[in-house]
Amino acid sequence: MAARGFSLLELVTTIAIIAILAGIVTPLVGNMIEEARVNRATSEVKVLAEAIVNLYKDTAQWPLDTLINTTTGTTNSWNSDRNRLLSRGTIAAKIWKGPYVSKQIGLDPWNTSYIYRTNNVTYVKGVLSCGPNKTENGSLLVSNNRAVQQDDIVYYIQ
Repeated sequence: MAARGFSLLELVTTIAIIAILAGIVTPLVGNMIEEARVNRATSEVKVLAEAIVNLYKDTAQWPLDTLINTTTGTTNSWNSDRNRLLSRGTIAAKIWKGPYVSKQIGLDPWNTSYIYRTNNVTYVKGVLSCGPNKTENGSLLVSNNRAVQQDDIVYYIQ
């Protein structure tokens, strides 16, 4: 009577092939996930920058440098107005034509707040995500430097 089942050599070969395929696929999936995070942050930075420009067009007020989190409505410099992108706060109703963002944008994909900055030397304004390292690398603080430094994701306004 013939034995049924797989031999030990067949099982080891199959497991080795599966391990090799898993070793090839895992880094590719990891890269795609990180690329999706960068794309999301790039899109949200642009939306926030355009919302700030529209706020300025209506109110003639640039916000102070701030952390932006439209989910909770909290920022570090707009506390009295909550978040001017979503509600007018103390701004006169006749000049505020918001909300300036159609959806709530919370933290970036790396769980840090988006940042609005003005360079006081060049007056360049921008919105940025600190990126995977969660550290602002001075992208807007260096005079006349429009290059994104390290992993910051920046959208320049002026």
